Amino acid sequence: AQSALLELHADEWLPMVALHYRWNTGNADWAVSEFGRCAFPMLPSLIASRLAQPVADRMRALCRVHGAVSPALAGIESFTERLIGTLERHLAAGSAAGGGPQPYLLGGVPCRADFALYGPLWAHLYRDPHSRAMFDGAPHVVRWFERLHGHAADAAFPQLAARDAAAAPASTSPDSASGSAAKF
Repeated sequence: AQSALLELHADEWLPMVALHYRWNTGNADWAVSEFGRCAFPMLPSLIASRLAQPVADRMRALCRVHGAVSPALAGIESFTERLIGTLERHLAAGSAAGGGPQPYLLGGVPCRADFALYGPLWAHLYRDPHSRAMFDGAPHVVRWFERLHGHAADAAFPQLAARDAAAAPASTSPDSASGSAAKF
């Protein structure tokens, strides 16, 4: 039940966050370039980006549909900062039983809530260069991303101060998830 509630929260609120940080904060040119690079890897970047532009324009138009427009932007940014801070504190504090850093949201193994939050936060905030700095003070969130992504040495994870400051990933042995969701 806890996992489903967190998944619902992520599915309903994080699309607005993802759209805002991708299209309203300086990441748009990078995103168009990435779209082109991924969709047309054999073409020169200038041509690939031009071919990807119509898709990017349709994605940017979703900002209005999902409410990622003024006057909601300040609230979206405040919500996002609080969410990242809450995740950092939760992952750093760990489980009540073990006391060490908690590897996943509800214990020693990932659940649907982990992936529901990870998807938009990693793909639309952490990977994008103009919003990546939001995670400089969240080393446990960065390590959580790395655990969920499957490997810490992936080039998609740039070397950041936050990454160096985090302790080594915690053990993934199962532990009780009792009370974990209450921290959110």
